[in-house]
Amino acid sequence: MYTRLLLLRAVTSALRLLPGRGRFLMEPIRRSTRRCPGTVVINDFDGDIKMELELASELDGAVYWYGSVDPGLLKWLKTALRPGDTVLDVGAGVGEVTLVAAKLIGHSGRGVAVETDERQADRLGRNLALNRFDFVDVLKTPLGEPELTTESPKESSSVDALLDEGWFGEVQLLRIAHPEPLAVMRGAAQVIETSRPYVVIEGPVGAGQPGREALLMLEQSDYKFWSLDARGRAKLVQLSGLQGEHRLVAAPAARPMA
Repeated sequence: MYTRLLLLRAVTSALRLLPGRGRFLMEPIRRSTRRCPGTVVINDFDGDIKMELELASELDGAVYWYGSVDPGLLKWLKTALRPGDTVLDVGAGVGEVTLVAAKLIGHSGRGVAVETDERQADRLGRNLALNRFDFVDVLKTPLGEPELTTESPKESSSVDALLDEGWFGEVQLLRIAHPEPLAVMRGAAQVIETSRPYVVIEGPVGAGQPGREALLMLEQSDYKFWSLDARGRAKLVQLSGLQGEHRLVAAPAARPMA
């Protein structure tokens, strides 16, 4: 089975290079392997990163067959991050963004990945260990607003509390892939004010959605918003025209967009 998967993946790797219909031809292959049990380890994610994947997972399957879930974001990271930077990834999953960011910031950098799903957090830890990214910590503690920490049935914290506890100092990138982005943003006011990081927010941003409210908070802090295409090229967007699901990069108005 493993040999067959590798052969099929060699085919899809070639199909990725085809314009237009490559993904259409790859999709039947991905669907045919969704019931494969267990995990496989690849050593060429983003070129040279090792990653343990479950083909039964839609997101893992996209990485295995298509190369990544979000190629535009990963390409943009390579223009935005430098060795020695600090990255905070809230809702890291098994590490697609965390791993690429870790490669870019290197051992002189600092990473904190937050993932509350025990199973995904454990796999994220294994993926970091496979690549010897020991400068990235995995936290399973939910992050939200400071005032909610005593009410949550599960021990919780906030971005600013992690700053106060010394998990990191100045932050260059904060990614929020979280069902309650507004709560995370409210708990990150100090980091936003002092570090002025790039902020990546993923999810619904329509009127009345938590994602829209989180973006409005950033707008009040003099941030502008950018969408990324599949090549990582940024386009300035206005909140008033956004509806549905989006992944946006927010940058301070005084900071050039990478």
